[in-house]
Amino acid sequence: MVEETEPIAAAVDDCEAAGSAEHWLSRARLLVPVALDKARSAKGFPGRWKSIASKLERVPPSLSDLSSHPCFARHALCRELVQSVAATLSEAVELAGRCRSDDGASVGKLQMQSDLDALSGKLDLSLRDCGLLVKIGVLGDAALPPPSATARGLPRRSSPAGISVSCSLASRSGTPRRSTGHWTGC
Repeated sequence: MVEETEPIAAAVDDCEAAGSAEHWLSRARLLVPVALDKARSAKGFPGRWKSIASKLERVPPSLSDLSSHPCFARHALCRELVQSVAATLSEAVELAGRCRSDDGASVGKLQMQSDLDALSGKLDLSLRDCGLLVKIGVLGDAALPPPSATARGLPRRSSPAGISVSCSLASRSGTPRRSTGHWTGC
C-alpha cells in the first residue's frame, strides 16, 4: 500500500516546487482515478464512501471547465484552487487507505466519521469554487488591467467594515466581491 502512494507523494512534492497551475492540474488529474478507486474499495462506512466517490467523479469535469478558461494559467485563484483540490485528493487517498487496512483499531470510528465528513465538505467546497470561478467571470477580470479609480477621479468610499475601497464604473458585474478581508464591490 505504501508503494502505491509513494510516486504520487513524490509527484505532489515536485509540484510544490514547480507551483504553476498546470502542474497542480496534472497532479490533481493523476490523483482522481487513484482516489476514486480507493474510495470504492474502502471498507467500512459504505454510505459515506459512496457519497465521496460520487463527488470524486465530478472533479474531472470541474477541473476541465476551469482549465479551459484562457486565463487559467495566469490567475492566482486557479493555482490556489487546483492546489487545494490536489491536497484534498491526497487526503482522500490516505483516508481510503486507512479504511482499506484490516487494522481497524488504528483509528476510532468517531474520528474516521469526522475525517470522512471533513473530506466530503472539502470536496463540496472545491466543486462549488470551481463552478463559481467559471460562472461569475472572475477569471476574465484577470485579463483586464486593474482600473485606477483614483486616476479617473472616482470617489472612494468605505465598506460596511470600514475598509476604504475605490468605486469603479468598469465593474463587470454588480456583485460585490470579497477577497480575504477586503470588500471591493461597488
